[in-house]
Amino acid sequence: MKISDITLHNFRVYKGSNILDLHSSKERNLTIIAGKNGYGKTTFLTALIWVFYGRLMAQVEDKYKRDIKNAGGYENYLLDTFNKSAKQAFEENLDNDPILSIEVNLTDLSIPSIPCKTVKIKRSFDLSTKEETLLLLIDGDESELTKEVGYQRFYFTAGNCKVFLF
Repeated sequence: MKISDITLHNFRVYKGSNILDLHSSKERNLTIIAGKNGYGKTTFLTALIWVFYGRLMAQVEDKYKRDIKNAGGYENYLLDTFNKSAKQAFEENLDNDPILSIEVNLTDLSIPSIPCKTVKIKRSFDLSTKEETLLLLIDGDESELTKEVGYQRFYFTAGNCKVFLF
C-alpha cells in the first residue's frame, strides 16, 4: 500500500486545502517529512490518525485520549482542531467554508475479496451542522462496506500490514 496524496483542509495550522503529493517513481520512491518545530509535522500525523480512526482515535495512543478529554469530548476536540482563522472567518460570515477534512488516496493495495487499484478515504467535519462524515471510495465508487463503517471494522492489507477503518 502506498499513500499517493493527502489533502488537509482547515485542519489546525493547515488553512484551506493543502495537498501533499507523495506519488513515487523509479527516481523518487522516498518522501521525508521535515521541518522546524511548530511547522505542522505532528499535526500531519494527527490528521492521518483522525482520517483512519475518527472517534476511536483515543484508543490509538494515550496522547489523543488526553487531548479529547482535555477538550471536553470528541465534538469539542474537532471544534478545537478546526483552523482558528478559518473558523473565525466562517463565524463572522466572511467565508462560507464550514468544512474540516482530511482526504487520503491509497494505491498498490489489496483488499481481501475485492479487486481494486485505488482507495480514497475522506473524513470531514461540518462546523455548521456539527456532523462528521466518512467517505470511502474503491476505484471511484462507494462500496456497500462504507455504509457499515463505524459499526464494524473494515480493513485492507498490504503485505503483512493491515489498515483498519472504524
